[in-house]
Parts: sequence; structure tokens; C-alpha cells
Amino acid sequence: LNMIPDALRASLLVKDLSFDPNIQHAYYAPLAKPALAEDVDQHEKMEVGDYVSTPDFEERQNYLKAAPVGVGAITAWEIPGGTGKNVKVIDIETCFQDTHEDFERPFWIGNNPNDCSSTDHGTAVWGQIAAKRDGKGVTGIAHEADFGIYGFSEGDWEDVNDQYIASINRGIQGAMRELERGDVLVIEQQMVGPDLKKYTAVEYWPHIFEQLKAATDQGIICVQAAGNGNSSFDDPSYE
Repeated sequence: LNMIPDALRASLLVKDLSFDPNIQHAYYAPLAKPALAEDVDQHEKMEVGDYVSTPDFEERQNYLKAAPVGVGAITAWEIPGGTGKNVKVIDIETCFQDTHEDFERPFWIGNNPNDCSSTDHGTAVWGQIAAKRDGKGVTGIAHEADFGIYGFSEGDWEDVNDQYIASINRGIQGAMRELERGDVLVIEQQMVGPDLKKYTAVEYWPHIFEQLKAATDQGIICVQAAGNGNSSFDDPSYE
């Protein structure tokens, strides 16, 4: 991986290489970052010590409610299969608190590093998808789905490196061995897109797209973070 610190020079070099008949495809490696939610409004903070036992917060989860407030999960629960039963989900993240009281034990742990700086994001996504509906804590949109995890923490998030790319691909490959047609793979990572300013879905990059295409060809539903960069795939920069 040839690191060129200046984005403009990197773009010009890629353009020059694209005219070389011996080179099939040239692109610069992206900057990478976990798909964290940034600049969101904070609700009142609740401390663990405020409660003797965990209350039921389901009523406060507006995203469970009907559109336009939420995704209509509560209505879907009345439909056979609407709770995620008999479906497996694997999330590729930085790391998770895999002993959280609101979770069933994951059916698969591909990796979950002990030295991760924060488990908050991975744990929150897990809760939104598959937290138990047990009268306490939150309720997952697909709370009867089987949930598996692949966590990794490689290098500096602001500086792409070979380990970061390889870790995402190892996660996809490991998930493919565990998932079947109709199951779901979630990737909570993002990378800088073609304009070098906005984050976009990881499938934009050929070395990850190939892995995701293999998973899709296997019938696995692949979900990627794409909203943080406010990018449009119809933008001419995506060619």
C-alpha cells in the first residue's frame, strides 16, 4: 500500500495510471472510520445508579413506532416472521459488550478485541437490532433474531492501513461461513468516498465490493452504513 499524504497528488497519480494500458483499474485507498453517530441531540442522561433494577424503556423507543415517527416495528411483530425469528444477523463493528444484560449470548463470536477503547457503538447497534423483549431495558427491532458479532480494532482510525481493510474482509468471510440465504450481514464501518471529503458505503472500494458480492451471490442480505457522509451515489464523482 503506497501512502501518498497529499489528496490532490494522489488523485492526479490515479488519473495518470488509468491511461496505462497495463493497468486494469487504479484507485486510492480510503480513509477509514467507525460509523459513529456524530452531533446528535442528547436526551436526558440516565445513570445506572439511579435504579435498583433496569426499567422497561420500550415506550421511549420512538423508532419502533409507525411511520413517519419510526420504522413500524411494533406492527411488524404481529406478522409471522416480523420479530426476526429463525433469522441470523452478524454485525461487523469495532467491538461489543457481549455480556450486556439485555442480550442473549451471541450465536457466533468471530472476534471481539479486549483492548477496544469503546464498546458503546457496537453495543447500541446490537440493542437496536436484537435486544431481548423481556420487560426491561430496550427492545430490538428483530428481538427474536440470532445475533453474531465480529469486532476488530486495527491501527489509527484516521489513517487507512492494510490491517483495517483485511479485518473487514475477514469479518465478511467469517460471516459467510455462518450465514445462510435470507440471513443478514451488517457492516458498521465507513470510508471516505471519491471526493475525499464525505464518508460513504464500504462497497465503493473494489477490494471490499468483491467480498460483499460473494456474500450477496450466496443470498445474504448485506446492510452498510452510508448516511453519515450525506453522499449521493448519483453524484458524477462516483462514475
